[in-house]
Amino acid sequence: MNQYKEIDALVGTYKNGQKYPPNSPERENAKVAGEMLIITFKPLVLSVMSRFQVPDEQFEDGFQDGLLAFMKGLERFDPERGTAFNAFIRTHLCQYYRKWKSGRFNQSVTAKKRLDDKAPGTQGLTFADTLADEAPGPENGFIWKKENERHQRKLAEGLSRLTTKQKEVINDHYTLGLSLREIADKQGKAHQSVCETHAAALKKLKKFFE
Repeated sequence: MNQYKEIDALVGTYKNGQKYPPNSPERENAKVAGEMLIITFKPLVLSVMSRFQVPDEQFEDGFQDGLLAFMKGLERFDPERGTAFNAFIRTHLCQYYRKWKSGRFNQSVTAKKRLDDKAPGTQGLTFADTLADEAPGPENGFIWKKENERHQRKLAEGLSRLTTKQKEVINDHYTLGLSLREIADKQGKAHQSVCETHAAALKKLKKFFE
């Protein structure tokens, strides 16, 4: 499963679930998707903290605040603007920790510029195109790579433990890009039944990341 497709699908599940009432299958799926995104992006939060040299004595508070900032960014992210979530959330976290380090503990970070705005003096490049300057240094990049490899191994192990029915739903949703309703139509099953299978699969996968 392509890592970026997996992340985009989780973001889509989270964003879509917010449109439904509490306790609905879609909202429960969104909750699990949000938790899996937090687990997946913890290494990035740690990398950005290291970049901005958060003191050891403030590590716990800084880390928890960073996770809250991540969720704020997830809520604010608009996929219709064409910006990749990975690039958006990295910039969002960097902006947050700049404010955090200066003593402004506002977790509702608002970007001064949209990522698809043209950056001055770059001959038409957007701010998203200039994100290389925000990337972690070689040491943190190595840590980020190793953490991603570890997550991929855990994901593969988790997928191997799913039932055949759960694997089919996960593959159709995250690899083929089908909605849960489309999967239900394809399988000739009730929409709620597919939602429950999807939620059970995500909860099982989540255990491998804890």
